[in-house]
Amino acid sequence: ETLLVQRGDRLLALPRGGGPERWSFHMGEPFPTVGPAVAGDRVVVPVGGGGLAALDLETGEVRWRRGDAGNGLGRSTPIVVGDVAVHAVGGLAGYDLDTGEPRWRIEGVAAFSPLAATGGTVYAGVVSETAGFLLAVDAATGAERWRAPMVTAVFIGPAASSDAVVAVDDAGVAHAFDPATGEERWTFRLRTRPSGTPVILGGVVALAEEGRREDLREREYRIVLLDLASGRYLASYEPAGSGARLPAFGEADGRLVAYDSGDLLVLDVVR
Repeated sequence: ETLLVQRGDRLLALPRGGGPERWSFHMGEPFPTVGPAVAGDRVVVPVGGGGLAALDLETGEVRWRRGDAGNGLGRSTPIVVGDVAVHAVGGLAGYDLDTGEPRWRIEGVAAFSPLAATGGTVYAGVVSETAGFLLAVDAATGAERWRAPMVTAVFIGPAASSDAVVAVDDAGVAHAFDPATGEERWTFRLRTRPSGTPVILGGVVALAEEGRREDLREREYRIVLLDLASGRYLASYEPAGSGARLPAFGEADGRLVAYDSGDLLVLDVVR
C-alpha cells in the first residue's frame, strides 16, 4: 500500500510500512484541506492552486496535466466521480479521467473547501462575486440540479450520502438537504466553530466543534452525533485538550478520527 504525503512543495509516495519514497511530484505550496484524490491506479493532484494532473499511483508517471484547470480564485481538493475528475478553482469543471480533456465547466464560481459526491452528483460549497451557495451538479454533464443560498464555512466541505447532504455555514449552523431536490430538512446550531467537514456514517452525522478560545483549556471542544434523517441530538464526546485551529477531523475505515491532547483519537460510532 502507498501513503501520499505533502512535504513542502512536493507530493511524496511512501510505502505504508516504511522505507524510501517511491516517487515525488512538484505539487506547489501547501494549503489547508487541499490534497490529491486517489481513484484506482490514478492520483489526481491539484498543482500550484490552479493546475491539475493525473499520475500513476504506482510509478508517479504523469498521465496528463492541465495548466488551465482553474487559474484563479479558489483552493480545493479534486474529487473523482466515475470517469470524471471535478475541480473547483477558477470555476467548477469536470475533466475526463483518462485523457484530461474538459467535459464541462461552470464559470464564475470557486470553492475553498472539499467537495462531496453521491449518486453521480457533486456537491460544492462555492462563492461567486456576489453570493455563496451550496451547488449540486451532475458529474457527467455539469448540469445544475439545485442550489441552496448559503456561505459555507471556509475549509469545511459538505458531506453527502444517498439520504442527505450536510453542510455547515459561516455562522456555525449545520444544514441538511435532500440530495435530489435540495429541500432543507433540518438545521442544528453548533456551540462553536466547526473543526472539520461533517462525517456521515450510516444513519448518523458527526460534527466536530472547536473549543472556546477563552483560555488554554478551550472548554466545549466536542464531537456531536446527530440522527441524519431528523437532526435529532444523539450523543456527544469531549476529547481531552483543545481542538486544532485548522480542520482536524475526519473518517478512516468507517471510524472517526480527531485530536485528543495532541494525539490522534479514533472513535467507533455506535447507534
